[in-house]
Amino acid sequence: MKDFQRQGWVRFYRKSIDSTVWKNQTIWWVWSWCLLKANHQQKEFPFNGSDIVLNKGDFITGIKIACAELKLTPQKYRTAINYLKKTKRITTKSTNQFTLISVLKWQEYQGDNKQNNKPITNQQQTDNKRITTNKNDKKEKNDKNIADKSAKPFSFSSLLKEMKDNKNNLIPIIALYWEYNRKLSSPENYDQYKSKLSRELRPAKSLKGYDLDRIKEVMIWLNGTKIDWVLSTVNKYIDKDLVKITKENTGDFYN
Repeated sequence: MKDFQRQGWVRFYRKSIDSTVWKNQTIWWVWSWCLLKANHQQKEFPFNGSDIVLNKGDFITGIKIACAELKLTPQKYRTAINYLKKTKRITTKSTNQFTLISVLKWQEYQGDNKQNNKPITNQQQTDNKRITTNKNDKKEKNDKNIADKSAKPFSFSSLLKEMKDNKNNLIPIIALYWEYNRKLSSPENYDQYKSKLSRELRPAKSLKGYDLDRIKEVMIWLNGTKIDWVLSTVNKYIDKDLVKITKENTGDFYN
């Protein structure tokens, strides 16, 4: 099947980063693919002796073609499509030759896929200047912050102390994990620190509400086993009797 729309652009709203679709990499990948494949104009094409009409937001595909384009297994593709259908982002109609996918609210969120070339009014010029000035001010502040941070030597041990006193109760959990897991490599700069911190927020959330002393106890216990553990492993043992497990499963840990 031909791809009838490979020109123009689609809108991705910044608020998408707070959506449930963004939180799952595969679903976001399939959702973006749907937006990029969808037609921005009504199309007709002949198929089996009749004309098929594709409205704005529609496109046709097949599971083999879709999986090849997305580089996904059929199971992962179906799971993502079913989620998008359940959350009322798309609808699908299938035949034995193809599947018609329709992006809901296409017109509401994507609108006309053309640039507006109307003359700019004096008010618009004033607003644009104001926006540009604000952007420049923000850029200067960001550049200053970056410069200040770069001037200050990176110290992971100092950051670790600050993390333990952080009011966000997920950060002290991550600090404990970084302190007690002996196999972890310490970040060497601020960029590595931010990246590692971001990755640990989700497993830390599963331990939210537990006493830090109990979390520390489990981490120390894990260090005494031969388990190759990560932060999510702590959640597996947080509610268990560690002494009993050690006695009953010594072979699993030490043989």
